[in-house]
Order: sequence, then structure tokens, then C-alpha cells
Amino acid sequence: MKLFLRSSLEHLDRLERRGREEIQATRNFIQILHDCNLNDLTEDGCDTTVDSQEEFNDLNAIFNNVIPTLLVELRDRLFMLQPMPPASLEATGLLSEGTSTPFGQPSEGPSTDGTSSSAIHGPEAQPQLASDQEVSTESVDDGDAVIEAPRNLSIDNLCVPSKENLVVELGVVVTRIRPRRDGFPRQVFDAKDISCLSSPTAYLNDVCINSCAALLYSQFKLPTVDCAILSTYDLTRIRSNSPDEIIWRNTSWTSYWEKNVWILPIQRPSGFGHWVACIIYFQTKEIHLFDSLAGSWECDINDIMKLIIRLLTIARQRHSGVQIDLDGWTALELNAKPCQSNTYDCGLWVLAAITAVLRGRHVTNLHEERMSDWRNYLCSMVLSLPART
Repeated sequence: MKLFLRSSLEHLDRLERRGREEIQATRNFIQILHDCNLNDLTEDGCDTTVDSQEEFNDLNAIFNNVIPTLLVELRDRLFMLQPMPPASLEATGLLSEGTSTPFGQPSEGPSTDGTSSSAIHGPEAQPQLASDQEVSTESVDDGDAVIEAPRNLSIDNLCVPSKENLVVELGVVVTRIRPRRDGFPRQVFDAKDISCLSSPTAYLNDVCINSCAALLYSQFKLPTVDCAILSTYDLTRIRSNSPDEIIWRNTSWTSYWEKNVWILPIQRPSGFGHWVACIIYFQTKEIHLFDSLAGSWECDINDIMKLIIRLLTIARQRHSGVQIDLDGWTALELNAKPCQSNTYDCGLWVLAAITAVLRGRHVTNLHEERMSDWRNYLCSMVLSLPART
């Protein structure tokens, strides 16, 4: 019987991967159609969708919600997933401990050795960072970026309230609107987006990533952090070689050419559309790469460098004084081992990584046991927005 269940689980895995590949291919096709229509933009300059995408969103919800839930239940019964062992950060010599701070408050500042605090309530299990032995160094053609092991990173000390202390009443799900704020256009969370965010095993969609990033910017960004948050669609446009005018219309509102840091959420185009995050630091010429599954970045680095070149070139055509310096760039993989063991939390990890950067740090202090609390907090932020009347 167990052999039969294992075989069934493997078959479901294959069906899930195939389904997500078909959905991603359809998304890419819709994006190409959308980019070809220069006038099909909202008054806020945000991304729009064609009417037929509603049908694909319904199909996508099946793969995002139903199938992952079934897979998780089967895996739990067959393999009895064990919690990940604590990763020792002290042994790496990269991060230092700190003291707890009230929720939403930055730490007291860097320690005497140049690193920052890491704990919420004392030492906790953290995603293991890459060591010199675990990450190879290799050159990348475009822009001569080099992948190296991270060093001298600071870890965030964000304190997320538990679900018991922050009770969220979902009630009747209605569309929520966040008006223009902090340079961001209007954000719209419809019922499907809110249901996706509130479901404990749902895979986050583009709206959840992009719009929650805008909320987190307003909630957590320190005045000393000079950053632009790019859209999940931006790297897709670079990969599909969209016209300059399309790229400019959808990025110029960020004033990215004036920022020292770019935050780029990325959806991997293959497989089930896994979410990862890339942080681009222009002052240090570093590209920080975060993947909760600790996958390979070899297929992404060239595209990321192309994005940097393309965006700066487009900006220089419209603004004098924009500098393009592509020599000596280094890419750092922030975690050597996975910090996620399920199939649906990658979007939450990306939002946690974005929050750490907004708070002036490099790495999030959250771990897998706190992801449900983090999802609950994000949902509370969305539900606090005014409902559409």
C-alpha cells in the first residue's frame, strides 16, 4: 500500500510540474500580448491584464491551492517531515547575536565588529549562510559578475507577533485598496488575492508579492535606506526583449536610476514558478541572491546583469548624468542550504528578505516555524486597508 501511495505521489508531482509549466508558458504569452499594447495601461501606470487572463487565473488557483495541499498531506503521511536542524551562524563567523527589540523597530545599530544583531528572543535557528567551501566562485559573461561566498552580513531582528497575539478575522472577503503612497501607485487586492494570502498552504501570486512589497516599504523602510522596489514583471520584460518604451513606462515611477539599492523579486520561469529575490547594491557592486530552496543561480545571473545594463541605458537616454559601471561586480548567494521544506512558502520568504533590506539589514531572522505567523501578519496589513465601495 505504501509503495502504491509513493507511486501516486510521484505521479502527482509530475502532474504539478507539467501544469505549472503550461501555466507559466501561458503567462509569458499573455505578457507578450500585453507589452505589445502600449496604450493598455491604467491611469496609475500599473500593469494591466487582458480579459482572458481571468480564466488562466482560475486554473492557476487550482495548482496553487488544491494540488500543493494534497501533496503536503501525502508527504506528511508518508515521510513524517522533521523540523530542520538549527544552523550555526557563529561557526560561519558571518553574523553576530543581538538583543530583542519591540515589533517593527530597527535594532540599536551595528556592533563593534561591524555586524548587526540577529535574535528576536535570544539565539534562534537561522537559514545557514554559505561558507567558502560550499559556494564556488565563477565568472559570468555579462558584466563580469562573479559568484562568491557572503561575508560581513547583518541579520534583521524583526519580531513578528504570533497568530495567538494577532487574531485576524477574515469575514466576507472584499476588494481592498491602498491609495497612492510613498511614490507607489494605487495597489488593489481583490478577493482572490486576499484568499491566496490568507490560505495557510497557498502559493503567493504576483499581486501578493508586488503589492505587499509596497505595504512593507511604507511600514518598515528606514530613512537611511535608499532603494527602489522593482516589479516581478520587470525581469520577464528583459527576458522577452520588450521595447524600451514599455520598460520605461513600467519602471520610471520608481526613479530607480537615483537609488543605491534595487530590490528585484523574481519568479523562476521553469517548474512551478518558484519565487526568489535579488538585491542589487550599486555602491559596493554586489548582487545578493536569496533562494529559500538554495537552488542554482547560474541561469539568472546573466539576465540580472542584462536588466541592470538595460535599465541604466534607458534611463541615461532620458536623464543626463546616469553612470554605467559594469566592472568588478560580485554576486553573493546568501544561503547555502534550504530554509523551506514545503512547496508554497517561497513568496513569504521573498517578502521577509525584502523586509530585511528595507530595515537596513541583509538577511531575515525568520525561520520556517514562523512563516505562518508572517503570513498572518501580512494578511492583517491587507485587511486593514479600506474596502472598495
